[in-house]
Amino acid sequence: MARSKLKNKITLVVMIIILVLGIAYFAADYFGVTFPWEVDKSVSGGTIEVHMIDVGQGDCILVRAPEGNMLIDSGDLSKKSKAAIKTYLQDLQIKDFEYVVFTHSDADHIGSADYIMENYDVENVIISNDVRDGATYKRMMAAIEASDAEVIDAVPNATYSIGEMSIKILGPMSAKYTDENDYSVVLRIDFGESSFLMTGDAEKKSEAEMVEEYVRGELDCDVLKAGHHGSGTSSSLDFLKLVTPEVVMISCGEGNSYGHPHASALERFRIYMKESEIYRTDKLGDIVFVSDGEIIKCGNTVLVDESN
Repeated sequence: MARSKLKNKITLVVMIIILVLGIAYFAADYFGVTFPWEVDKSVSGGTIEVHMIDVGQGDCILVRAPEGNMLIDSGDLSKKSKAAIKTYLQDLQIKDFEYVVFTHSDADHIGSADYIMENYDVENVIISNDVRDGATYKRMMAAIEASDAEVIDAVPNATYSIGEMSIKILGPMSAKYTDENDYSVVLRIDFGESSFLMTGDAEKKSEAEMVEEYVRGELDCDVLKAGHHGSGTSSSLDFLKLVTPEVVMISCGEGNSYGHPHASALERFRIYMKESEIYRTDKLGDIVFVSDGEIIKCGNTVLVDESN
């Protein structure tokens, strides 16, 4: 008898909750209130977003366009990095990628590569000729091979697109390097008058090859992703003279043991911009740039204005 009464009370409580939620839903609809789960997570028409996800001492960059998504690298092997990527993508309700780029095979760039390939619908994977013997690399390659993604070797001057956003591969220029960082895939992203340069961990050797190969207009960009987390052996002066960035973004871990970003690299960046235009994940956490093809903003701050 007691159990029957308890069951009836539980049923009554559940019915009341359902009724209250129903009334709240229709009242919210009537008054124009939007519930959190009803928020439109899509990119606004006519804009792209570049998200530097804070994965600590590693790289993971999400590029969103109305027509599709691109992911550049996937953080390191730590549980914290993987959780950050998983939560970030889930919050934006991202389920698929037109392109995933694994710039090179350092563990702090492909740490969650197998997770990405196994849990998201990936159309194309762009990789460089950076072959390794390590377990992380082997897991990545196994996950890529098990997927339905088309594998694209990074070939300089090859171009791709997602809607109005164009993607051009600038590096690596050579097939063999003594420094594995120089195998990094370097991408130029253009959307209208806005441009972003993604450099992976490219060092001075790769930079010198690009300076030799390309004219100023092909390297000049608005926003530069600093090579090798702002290492002193990247972002050489000769390279920056052609890139002439207005904004730099640096992905590095707070208090990292490598001393990234290096003081010498920061000094070179300050030739082209103010301190406030150097955006660092170790100081700011996740960083999001939005471009409408002329104006690039971070939050409400206008960083680049090509409309004049």
